[in-house]
Amino acid sequence: MLDDALHAALRDVLGPAVEEAGLAQALSTLDVLAEAKFDAYERYPPLTGFWETLIEWLRQADPGDRVGMLRWLSQNLLFVSRDQVHSLLRVFADEWLVTRNMELARRHGCDAGTELAGTAVCALSDGVPLGTVRRLVPRLTHRQFFSDPALLNGLVPTLRHLVLIDDFSGTGKSLAHAATDGAPFGRVPDACRVVREPEAATSRGPVVSVVLLMASTAAVQHLNAMLPALGCSLHVMQVLDSCPDAEMQSWSQRYLGLSPDPTVKTHVNAGYRRGDLPVVLSHNTPNDSYALLWAAQDTGDRTWRPLFPRFDRVRGTAS
Repeated sequence: MLDDALHAALRDVLGPAVEEAGLAQALSTLDVLAEAKFDAYERYPPLTGFWETLIEWLRQADPGDRVGMLRWLSQNLLFVSRDQVHSLLRVFADEWLVTRNMELARRHGCDAGTELAGTAVCALSDGVPLGTVRRLVPRLTHRQFFSDPALLNGLVPTLRHLVLIDDFSGTGKSLAHAATDGAPFGRVPDACRVVREPEAATSRGPVVSVVLLMASTAAVQHLNAMLPALGCSLHVMQVLDSCPDAEMQSWSQRYLGLSPDPTVKTHVNAGYRRGDLPVVLSHNTPNDSYALLWAAQDTGDRTWRPLFPRFDRVRGTAS
């Protein structure tokens, strides 16, 4: 139940609508989620939580939009906590890796121990808690885990199975993308070049499995079209649906004043490459998600502060 101070602050922002039964249910839902998940968002400043940020986020909007925006959050926002990521990692360690190892051992005509000894796990981004993965897979030694594909060089002669793991992909295009001329580029092709000869066919060199803890339907479709030519297979623990939403797109246009652009990775109406994702991860907000959730705008007469501030790891600055 909302405390008196929070209820008063919401009434100041929402007006009499805060007393309506339908909105009270939305507020109750958000209150439960704030305590269970949202307050743990790692990009909030110290001593700042979800409700304080939400009230200021709503206050920026026109009064006629505020109730709709709050309802949208209660019905659509998908916040993935650290505990949920760790649950997906346990599925990876306890089920997927064991099953995949047995499958490859049969294919290669060897025992499971030999196959496992030739396995390496490499994180494709810093969103993968590699230390947690190590603890969950005690059958592998610490020398079989890598934070960067470039570090795999010394293992290549004995490598049988390379597992490239990432926490989330919204479009799949940073993992693998087709060049207009020349070879595909992205993190997966780069890793393949480290462990295979440039001209290697799919049957040569180690088996490469790309494992995504979470991916949008758009990313799955894109990677399933790209990876076979690289001799890689895709395995996704949890598929997340994109959800184009005209109301959210209208708010994004109104308050950010930016039109969708399929090539720009920063402040885009519906997220990078129009991801249309309502997704927030506990450690960061993907730029494939609706920009109204994560983008800061401070140009000319437009100012907007995000509900879930994003940290741009590529440039190493907050955005």
